[in-house]
Amino acid sequence: MVIKAWRDRGDLSLLHAMTGIARYWLAYGSAFPSAVVGLAAGLASGSRWTGINTTATLWGELASGFTGVRPEVTGEEHLWSSRPCVFLLNHQSACDAFLCARLLRRDTFGIAKKEIREKPLAGFVIALMGTVFIDRADPAGAIAALRPAVEALRGGRSMLIAPEGTRSVAGRLGVFKKGGFHVALTARVPIVPIVFHDSWKRLRPGSGIVRPGIVHVTVLPPIPTKRWKTSDLDQHIAEIRQLYLDTLRKKGSPTRARRRRRRASRPRAPVDGEGKKP
Repeated sequence: MVIKAWRDRGDLSLLHAMTGIARYWLAYGSAFPSAVVGLAAGLASGSRWTGINTTATLWGELASGFTGVRPEVTGEEHLWSSRPCVFLLNHQSACDAFLCARLLRRDTFGIAKKEIREKPLAGFVIALMGTVFIDRADPAGAIAALRPAVEALRGGRSMLIAPEGTRSVAGRLGVFKKGGFHVALTARVPIVPIVFHDSWKRLRPGSGIVRPGIVHVTVLPPIPTKRWKTSDLDQHIAEIRQLYLDTLRKKGSPTRARRRRRRASRPRAPVDGEGKKP
């Protein structure tokens, strides 16, 4: 990792490159003491979720402080207005994890690929934070693994998922997978899109050098799913992905964005065999 980070230093001076590597290890190393404090808090209170909330909040603050990576949020009120919900994020960087922990703070669990659980430190910490692990190579098994997520949402907890399924390249938006949308539809909870504009610039994919600075984040208004139908899911996903594209490109007026959000939550009218609405 150090060698790979050194190759990524670009025009950074020796001091800045070494500092960036140190920030990386401090940020992710702080997850372990955060988990220990969270575990103690959970045992003392007799509440698993007290432990999860303590771990997430403490790690978000510590990692952000160690890295010097701070979120500047537009629409922060939407993080709290419609819980429980499914939070979506476009995954640009490894920084996204602790930034989301700092933003969401409590009563939120994540979805992660099963390979992360096998990592000695990261797997332990992420499991303590209530993460649901899925096997991306087994779509049928992944859907079954998401059933506890539906129950947790119905119990008042919120879910965080990256619909792209992996980190994007240089901030380019990838294809959205259906898992998180299926969960929102089944649990009948709203979807809240979180748009990261430039977190990839703070920690590039595959790099181990953190570059301190502001990450611009836009939280879009909640999108209701109560009137969604499974048969229309592809269309809803396409419309929400377009919201991300519009926000990332900063195109369109607020009125146009509101119209897109309304279309994303609107039920689809049935179409007969001739392609005409009945």
